Amino acid sequence: MLKQLKQLKSFIQDPLIFITNQHKEQGDFFTMNFGIKKIHFACHPKYAEAMLGAKADQFHKSRLIFNKIRPITGRRGLVQLENNEWTRMRKITNDIFQRQYMARYPEMMIYYLDKECEKIGREAVINIMALMTSYTLKTALNVIFGAVNSEIAESFSSLFLELNAHCGLRMRSLLNFPSIRIYRIQRELRAKIVALIDSKHTEDVSLLSVLRQKITMRDNDATVLIVDQLMTFLFAGFETTAASLTSCLYLIAKHPELEEKIIRDDDKKSYTTAVYKEALRLYPPAWMLARQAVTDTLLCEQNIAKGDNIFLSVREIQRHPECWDSPDSCKPERFLLDDKPRFSFIPFGMGKRICSGHAMAMMEAVLAISRLCQLYQFSLPGNQPLKIQAMVTLHPAGNVNLRVIKR
Repeated sequence: MLKQLKQLKSFIQDPLIFITNQHKEQGDFFTMNFGIKKIHFACHPKYAEAMLGAKADQFHKSRLIFNKIRPITGRRGLVQLENNEWTRMRKITNDIFQRQYMARYPEMMIYYLDKECEKIGREAVINIMALMTSYTLKTALNVIFGAVNSEIAESFSSLFLELNAHCGLRMRSLLNFPSIRIYRIQRELRAKIVALIDSKHTEDVSLLSVLRQKITMRDNDATVLIVDQLMTFLFAGFETTAASLTSCLYLIAKHPELEEKIIRDDDKKSYTTAVYKEALRLYPPAWMLARQAVTDTLLCEQNIAKGDNIFLSVREIQRHPECWDSPDSCKPERFLLDDKPRFSFIPFGMGKRICSGHAMAMMEAVLAISRLCQLYQFSLPGNQPLKIQAMVTLHPAGNVNLRVIKR
């Protein structure tokens, strides 16, 4: 029991370090008993391939984890659903990511990025995380609601980030303790979203307009169902991209040769894409994929009992030495070659449950990185490390300050 308590304490304090240390000591698959909960940790691509691919139907989302993010997603947000409910909602929400909609996004994204750049002087030290959060939030609001003014956009940011932190602590503790603060933030965010819904009388091209067309009052609690989807996609659509853009720009500032290559990149932004993928590999926002077995099964020769929880460590998989040369080093060139096992790089998940907006996220990030490097030179004010924390998503801890000089 004492050993279990020590392990739980280590996991709560820093799950990334805990998983890395246990991976080194025990190998690619290890099991921990946290009280009455048995949790398997999987750190090799073969487990991802089985769980997200061939045996996907034998694993549902882990309620041990997903119940703790309901304040963000609601009970019926897409990420919470299973089986026929998930299939129907996935089909509905996928509409906004079809080609006819995607074609309008680049111009909108560049517009909001240029507006953010107006805040930057000729030479300054800026908190790049704050800038990227403001930028990605405005683009996400546009995709989800249609045109939204800047004041409304800014009012969402701090609430979502605080909710991420609180729910992240609940995830790491593996407990579902009540929190008045979480309830108040959730209530305030949902009220803001309802107010936005009520203000949108025109049918802008947006996720909201799609949901209004496809979800009718015949659905039980149709309004609640719509709000759950909007909450889910708003959080997923800005916070993860802001975090990954921040880590990418940090790497560019730390390794100046990357920026020079990005500036010269004229091959459909292939090198820029490689740099962003390397940032996603090293600092995946979705740092863990949690599943629960719905039946007794065999997972790559490991016996899994019905009800067992399996945590796929995305970070460990994406740094596994069998798949990646110098796995802790920043080497974007590795993504110019198509020679890696398919499930060794899974920042958006994989299989039928891959993130709905992964193509849009890639497009937005590559556009932003390319344009920013054309406009500015980035460097580190000092030899500061990039500190990260594992909350609901992998997120920079504190400010990420970069020196920015206009070209």
